[in-house]
Amino acid sequence: SERPLRIEVGRLPDPPEGGFAFYLRDNGRGIPAAQQQRIFTLFEQFQSDGEGVGLASIRRLVSEYGGHVSVVSDGENGSEFRIEFPLL
Repeated sequence: SERPLRIEVGRLPDPPEGGFAFYLRDNGRGIPAAQQQRIFTLFEQFQSDGEGVGLASIRRLVSEYGGHVSVVSDGENGSEFRIEFPLL
């Protein structure tokens, strides 16, 4: 049986340059290391139930404001997306 999806949002300590940083963490199946950079490319999909636009759009928008998006995952036990913005 599948476990219920859990999503957690929180603030990361020590943001870059005194800015703001937060994370979104889930307990899903994780993202294999080989896929972790590809998921931010437009029209790339890790799963078959998407368009491959969402994460690419988020990375572009965050980048336009001088920020950075990254993912941390062991490929099996959920993922953590980190979004960091410098002080403007």
